[in-house]
Order: sequence, then structure tokens, then C-alpha cells
Amino acid sequence: MIYSTECSILPKDWDSRAQRPIIRQNRKDLWAIKRKIDDITAYCEDIFIDSNYGLLELEEFKRQLDIKIGKTEPPALPKVDAKPVEKKPTLLEFMEQELKLMKSHHMPSSTCRGFKLHVRILKDFAKKRGKFTYEDIDWNFRWELIDWLTEQNFQLSYGNKTLKVLHNFLKRARRKKLHDNTNYRGKGWTVPQKKVRGHKVILNTKELQILADLKLFDTAEKVRDLFLIGAGVTGLDLWKELHEKGFRGSLTTFYIKFRALIGTNTLTKNKIQPVKIKVWSSRRMSFLLSRDPQILQPEELNYVETLLKINPKIQLASHLTRQFVNMVNSREKDQLDNWISEALENGIAPLKNFAIGLQSDYDAVKAALSLKWSNGQVEGQVNRLKTIKRQMYGRASFELLRKRVLMDSS
Repeated sequence: MIYSTECSILPKDWDSRAQRPIIRQNRKDLWAIKRKIDDITAYCEDIFIDSNYGLLELEEFKRQLDIKIGKTEPPALPKVDAKPVEKKPTLLEFMEQELKLMKSHHMPSSTCRGFKLHVRILKDFAKKRGKFTYEDIDWNFRWELIDWLTEQNFQLSYGNKTLKVLHNFLKRARRKKLHDNTNYRGKGWTVPQKKVRGHKVILNTKELQILADLKLFDTAEKVRDLFLIGAGVTGLDLWKELHEKGFRGSLTTFYIKFRALIGTNTLTKNKIQPVKIKVWSSRRMSFLLSRDPQILQPEELNYVETLLKINPKIQLASHLTRQFVNMVNSREKDQLDNWISEALENGIAPLKNFAIGLQSDYDAVKAALSLKWSNGQVEGQVNRLKTIKRQMYGRASFELLRKRVLMDSS
């Protein structure tokens, strides 16, 4: 389909690959053409979807597009009984309502605070410009807002957040059918950041020395020092030291030799290599510290012994842990009270909390150390039941599941 936008543009301002104008600074005409193409693209997508994805004649498609753009008037609708029109909130009132809604929906306070701050900035802009409605927001309004933000000395990133908040509220209001404005749609609503390209500055040694001798305030002095380090002033000091010891070469000759020396890695080839230390996870260490040292591997035993020598608290924790394991395995109920009192007095927080937990359920722990009975059989049956249920999920019927559960495990 061929459709005229009724806009003209020079070939040098047109990006044939993107099929859009090349955006240039202070060229509002290119922005206007881009916005119009973006709007037409959005209208075409809407018509395509509304017509059951293209089941429409070409002439009817163009007619509907003309209506959306505003070239022709839409057909008159049949008269109906007028209903009282509800008063729609203004854009700023709608923003306040949305802020209250965000707060009631338990949006994070930091997010709400950011929205509230940028709404306040838009209100300040409204006081300077005058009140604005939904239909006033277009790309020319955007330029006015950007100029005002620049006058207020807002940073680029901060001003872009204000533009995004305005764009967000407009989309929210359009979803709630508070306006039909689409003049703000399209790419490039925020201001892109540009990299600053400067000229290369080359200073000689005399100029570097003058810069080094300047008395500056704290921040500028740090920036100056960083610049001098990058410029090689440390090499200048080394050249002066060698010159006093009899070196007769110029500073340029010294730099050439010095860089060649660094490039061949002569200064670093005899560097002491760092020792690689094997570090094990806390889970594995807790497992090793609770086991009998006689069954550990030589590497594990050496690591544990070294660790116990370095930290006495770990040695005490390991001793108490092994005592508790032996007490449970051999059912020595008489040792329980002594172990709890020792764990409470040693000052190791995890063992102390564990001992407090044992005291709160003292009778059950005492019974576990005294009787041969346990709930192991019950836990085993529960585990078996869960395993069968997960295997049978979504398969066959309840009867088959029942038979598998009642069937002898052997």
C-alpha cells in the first residue's frame, strides 16, 4: 500500500535502513516527521488488528487511516439519549489519584517516593507554563519541558526520569479511557546521552612540573594527582634519581628504555608466585569436624588439625559436637545434663542456641536417649507415601494409587 505522509525531507536527513529521519540536534522538523511516521505505523497496526488481522479491502483500510489521522471526518453516529457525563479528572489530578492507588497497593515506598517527587516537578512546571490537559502533551510540549528542566539545572538522567513519569501516567490514563491523545507516542521521548569528544592535550615535562607545583583545593588536587600518575610523573622522579647517580641520557631516552623493559616483562618475570590455598565449604567443614579423626583421609586430617590450632573456638566446638554424636549413638542419657551445661557456658552462639532448644524439649530428648523406640518407622512410611504420590501424579486413577500404597513394600 502506498500512502502519503504529506511531508518532504532531504535525502541527507533520511535513514534508508531504519526508514526514519536522522535525528539531529535543534531540528524540530525532523522530530515532527518521525512522530508522524510513528503515529501512522501505530494506526496501521490498530486497524490491522481490529479488522481481524487484515480482512479488509485496501480502499477501506485507507479510509479508516484517513479518519484516524484526521484527513476526513468520521461518519455521523446515530443520536442516542444523552447521559450525564461524569467529570474526568485533569492530568495533575489523575496523577495524585494514581499516587494514592500505588500506596494502597503496597508499592515499595522508594518507588512511590520517586513518582511523587517527579509529579511535584511537573506541578512546578505547570505553575510556570500554565495548566495543561491530556491533549496538550505532544512533542512540542516535550521540548518546552526539556528547556525548563535545563533552566532549573536538572541533570540529564534526572530530567529523563521526569519525562518517563509523564509518559507513564499518560499511558495509564489512556488505558482508563480518560483521553484519546496519541501525539506523545513514538521512540525517542527521552533525551539520549552523548559522549563528549575532546582534543588530545600533550604536555612536556616542564608543564607537568608546573602542574605538580600548583596549590589546589582537595578535590582538584586528587584529580591532578591522578592525571600526573597517568602522565608518568613517577617515571620522572625515577629519571631524576638515576641522573643523580650518573645516568646521562635524556628523559625521552629513559622513557624508551623503561617502556621496553616493562614490555619484555624483565621487571616481573622474577615475581614471587602466590601460593594457592584450597578452601572448603562450611558444610563440608562442619561434617569433618563432627566425625572421628581416625576415619578421616590424610588430607582432611591435616586440614582439620591446622584449623584447630589456628582457632581455639573451633576446637572447642568440634569437641562438643563429637561428644554429642557419641552420646546419641551410645545412648548415654546420664551425660545429657553435663553436655547442656557445658554448651551453655562455652560462649559459642550456635551450640548455646542448640542447648536451649534441647532444654525446651527435655523430656523428648531424654526419652530418645533412654528408649529403643523412635518415630523412624512413621517417618519412613510418610516418605514412602510421598514418593508414591509424586510418581503417580496425573496418572491412572485413585484406585491404582490406593493399591500401590497398601501393597507390601517387599
